[in-house]
Amino acid sequence: MLADSASRNLAYVGLTRRRASNHVLLYQYQRDPAEADHAHDLAGADGVHLARRGTPTQASRTLRHIIGRDEPAQTAHQIAAGTPAQHLPQRVAALVAEHQHAVTSRRRTYQKTQRAQRDRALDRHLVLDRSRSREQDSGYDLSL
Repeated sequence: MLADSASRNLAYVGLTRRRASNHVLLYQYQRDPAEADHAHDLAGADGVHLARRGTPTQASRTLRHIIGRDEPAQTAHQIAAGTPAQHLPQRVAALVAEHQHAVTSRRRTYQKTQRAQRDRALDRHLVLDRSRSREQDSGYDLSL
């Protein structure tokens, strides 16, 4: 079963796990735009959303829409980092800030190390150039 909000990756996983046969059931629900995902007050009498059967054309359009949505998966860190801090629980916001600080610190250390390695390589190159020029100045030619 796939919702119209599914991604290509989710559809692939769902469609490739059976051995004998695969069937796709695409349901369309009548939802009130004011209803949240967890609220069932506006659903049917028994609190269950009722599926509405669509046409094969609607089903193929929905499946093409799902296949066309190629969104990379996101980690919990990425979702939390993309959420404004005031919308996160205090503990999660603190963990996001701590994670961001750790990443910044590691990046700064890495860049510092890279600069030091470039400086050492440049120093070695300059020392070699100086030694070559001294050898040529003193009349030693070591080329074959």
